[in-house]
Amino acid sequence: AQYPLFDPALLKIRLFVLPVISSAILFAALFVVIFLMPFFLTYPCGLSAAWTGLLMIAPFLFLLVVSPFAGKFYDHYGSRGICMSGMALVFFSLVSLSGLTAEQGIFQILWRMMAAGLGTALFVSPNNTTAMTSVPVHRRGTASGAVATSRNLGMVMGVAMAGLVFTTRFSKLTGGATLESYDSYMEPAFMAGFQAAMLTGAGIAFAGLIVTWARGKEVF
Repeated sequence: AQYPLFDPALLKIRLFVLPVISSAILFAALFVVIFLMPFFLTYPCGLSAAWTGLLMIAPFLFLLVVSPFAGKFYDHYGSRGICMSGMALVFFSLVSLSGLTAEQGIFQILWRMMAAGLGTALFVSPNNTTAMTSVPVHRRGTASGAVATSRNLGMVMGVAMAGLVFTTRFSKLTGGATLESYDSYMEPAFMAGFQAAMLTGAGIAFAGLIVTWARGKEVF
């Protein structure tokens, strides 16, 4: 067809395929944090909905501030190093979040989440630019759709994975209880499920580091 929904020829372009895959991986890892942190802040930490909302917003202000500079770095250095730095920060954030306890203060929580926000801000602009500029001009609409689809797929997979890992662990340790019946004595079970999910997310981000490295260098 003259205007196909997706052109299979794009799958032969390494600097399109690998950034699309790494985008899905980054957002899968990121949404482990976004999905579980409100529960952590609300239940074990006992924070109000207002404080929980503020803490969830703050790290992602980096997207407004850092993303334009990440684009400038791409112009000089290409995407691989910058995107690997961003993915590494998300990996570091997940590993550090896995070690949280409910007794730690807001600052201890916030800097760990800020690492995920900074990593995402560094990653997104250079990665999207690489995927878009690696395809023929007349296929950039298709490429844009593929990038958006991979991002949304990653978000869904991250939420599903986090929910599966956390719920399986929490339910096993509490004899089938759910968060609807949460009480303070369930905190160890909650933290065990939370840690397992965060480490799963870290494993996803580590895979993303490998995929991001494999894209190679752009030729300007």
